Amino acid sequence: MTKGIAEVGIEELAKAGGLSSEEATGIHKVIRQAIAVVEAKGSDPREVW
Repeated sequence: MTKGIAEVGIEELAKAGGLSSEEATGIHKVIRQAIAVVEAKGSDPREVW
């Protein structure tokens, strides 16, 4: 089953990208912030990507 970007966790980012835990945590934080901005504006999430 396919996951949406909001459902992807830190461990999955690290494994898929060959990242350290710290790097994956940073990327996850940016993704969560982008999602929050889109949700706050009531925009289409596809605009972020």
